[in-house]
Amino acid sequence: MARRPLDVIIDTDPGIDDACALLAALASPRLRVRAVIATGGNVPVRQAAGNVRRVLAVARPAEMPLVGLGLEPPGKGLDATCVHGPDGLAQAPVEPLDVPVREVGKVVAQVLAETEGSVSLLALAPLTTVRWMLGEVPDLRGRLEKVVVMGGATAVPGNASSVAEFNFWRDPEAAAAVIHSGLPVNLVPLDVTNRWLVTEHDLRRHLRRRTQRQRVLRHLLRYAIGTHRKLGHPTALVHDAVALTALVRPSALHWKPMQCDVEVHGVLTRGMLVSERRPNVEAHPNVSVATGGRMRTLSDVLWRLLR
Repeated sequence: MARRPLDVIIDTDPGIDDACALLAALASPRLRVRAVIATGGNVPVRQAAGNVRRVLAVARPAEMPLVGLGLEPPGKGLDATCVHGPDGLAQAPVEPLDVPVREVGKVVAQVLAETEGSVSLLALAPLTTVRWMLGEVPDLRGRLEKVVVMGGATAVPGNASSVAEFNFWRDPEAAAAVIHSGLPVNLVPLDVTNRWLVTEHDLRRHLRRRTQRQRVLRHLLRYAIGTHRKLGHPTALVHDAVALTALVRPSALHWKPMQCDVEVHGVLTRGMLVSERRPNVEAHPNVSVATGGRMRTLSDVLWRLLR
């Protein structure tokens, strides 16, 4: 008997790696993407909403998800256009699909009204909008079966500062609120996402067809390889796609319950994910953290969905 697909809301700030995660999620028979919410992060929120519509134009899913306009993280912060290009999607020649973009609260309320049972949440952006939804959308907290968050770094350097991952750095207060929410949060940090490396050889091997989907993916990932190389990485890192596997193949990742917090006040440590590691202190786990994985399995799963 086939498993019922998970009903999923995706919060995202596309972003090349977000676009890859979205394309894979929309292609997965294990997921039913009910809504995609645009949040500011890699690019400003309205650009993020336009990029969601561009990804949908490439994916053309049989069941079109609702599109919501989320929030901008507080403060000017920084963006990630140095990695993703000035528009967030490497200036890929794709026009946005003509679908309505509505206020996030109305979109999530409609999803809950039209969905039986529980829903899952995949959070790929700064957690500003997620924090707002949990506080302002009636019934959402009680309906969430699983919350997957791409964010943080436990034992590796950050990518927004020496200690902080980008999403947590952009809105550390929201990150702290979500991991202390009491919800079943599954955290996929840089410790794991840094391990899936996309090379030119991968593009030649997996993206050989001349479909629009593969042309766009080649364009995005080739651009990401180039920008990562300028930043000192020989390959592209596609963080958000790795986080997606927590929903489509959670067994590909190794999980550990951990007591975690996020530094919200530090000048040098803003957004740092802090975990209790002292052997002589009783921990009270509040999140399940991905600490490693079967990377060959993970890679096979993702390339199968991206092709």
